[in-house]
Formats: sequence, structure tokens, C-alpha cells
Amino acid sequence: LAGTATLNNSTVSGNTSGPNGGGIYNDGMLNLYNTIFANSPSGGDCYNNATVSG
Repeated sequence: LAGTATLNNSTVSGNTSGPNGGGIYNDGMLNLYNTIFANSPSGGDCYNNATVSG
């Protein structure tokens, strides 16, 4: 993600990637409300290199 995204009432689960951001790789503005990141077997659930709010 390189911009702005908002996740409301969401689940991000069971995703894979390289070493960073199995669920999401954030390089922008990420707004999270009632959101779960879980069970990403590689890369971690959330990689953040910018701003997260919520």
C-alpha cells in the first residue's frame, strides 16, 4: 500500500509474502477500525513503514 486505505470490520488472514507484510505492507496511510490481522505464515501480519491510525 502506497497511498491511503481504510479497513472497517475486516479480517486479513492466511496470507503469504516475502520477508515483510504477509497480511499487508503499508508505506502510506492506513486506517484500521475493528480489524484483525492473523495467521500469516510468512512475512508477519502487518509491516508498517508509514502511518497507521484507528
